[in-house]
Amino acid sequence: MRRKALSVLLLAAVLCLPLGAPASTQAVPSAPTVIARITPAAYQRIAPNQVTSAIHYGGFVWVEMTPQQAAALRQAGVPYEPQPHATRIGLLDYAFDTRQGEPAIPVDLRTTSDSHEASFHLVQLVGPPRDEWLKDLEGTGLLALQYVPQNAYLVWSTPAQVKAAQAAPSVRWTGAFHPAYKIASTLSAKAGLVENVNVLVYDDGHVKETLAAIEKLGGRYVQDFAMPVLRRGRLVDVIFCLDAALLDDVARLPNVFHLDYASPEPGLDDEVSNQIVVGNHAGGVPYIGYQSWLTAKGVDGSGVRIADVDTGCDTNNSATAHQDIRGRIAAFVDYSGGGHPTDDDGHGTHTAGIIAGNAALGITDANGFLYGLGVAPGPCGRPVAAGNA
Repeated sequence: MRRKALSVLLLAAVLCLPLGAPASTQAVPSAPTVIARITPAAYQRIAPNQVTSAIHYGGFVWVEMTPQQAAALRQAGVPYEPQPHATRIGLLDYAFDTRQGEPAIPVDLRTTSDSHEASFHLVQLVGPPRDEWLKDLEGTGLLALQYVPQNAYLVWSTPAQVKAAQAAPSVRWTGAFHPAYKIASTLSAKAGLVENVNVLVYDDGHVKETLAAIEKLGGRYVQDFAMPVLRRGRLVDVIFCLDAALLDDVARLPNVFHLDYASPEPGLDDEVSNQIVVGNHAGGVPYIGYQSWLTAKGVDGSGVRIADVDTGCDTNNSATAHQDIRGRIAAFVDYSGGGHPTDDDGHGTHTAGIIAGNAALGITDANGFLYGLGVAPGPCGRPVAAGNA
């Protein structure tokens, strides 16, 4: 089950395409526009022609401006919150601003097929996603599978469907989901036979054919299990023994989404993930101090109660649960009919720790990162309402 949990995290963390492969659907402007959030009250102070575009979300207005328009608002004292990463897409080792074009990608790891069959594409919207925009996109026949920061979706579609989506006013950019985006850096230093290659395959109805293609390349199948974690459809997590020289070939298979190294050795999670989430890293390397960062921000989860409906929470008893979540379980609801009095799977305990673990044991890794420090570790009474399903 730990492997399943890791795969879900990979998807979250991994979390670009043309007819044949159009690199970008909009011309790159000579000077990037300024994208910002502005309060409705502040927006009332400006004339419509003082911004290039405005999208009203109720609690805020999403505006796009030329640098000159942005300077004029500053001069007039109209407050706005710049969104410098609004058009940035991050995919494993690749990050790029769609207004500047795609990153440099090795030729042999670019999408070059002119097939008319369905495959992965990226679609970036002009602002934070709205339900009606997704409905319009899927009206073309494509499937929006998974949100990709920022303001984008990984979609499953034919080139013709993507071309139709390009005409929607809500679409800023479309581009190829290149094979280069699929291979995690954990595999980059591998050579020879890799015993545990984690291959995530989109279930387009042809999973068996994809697994057979990998075996034909020389991979040895180990095991697989389904992961219903997508907005539409599901992934199948497959473990292969695979020669490192074949990784690029596997990444080129149309419905392969991700490749990573699945270590057979279990590991513990620490505050590194928290620091990544809030952006506390220098040169891509997280540093210690998540608790200090929370203190400086004046937030730590106090007063917030979270429902963690999963496989339970350790002993499912606030008085006897693991020390990092002991005294922090507000209630427990058993949806299994008494079949699981404790969390005999572990996934629910894992997620409860991510949410509200307070690192009570004070154990750190070799670099000083606290084990068991969740995103909201504050002394907020009993923040977790746990349940099993």
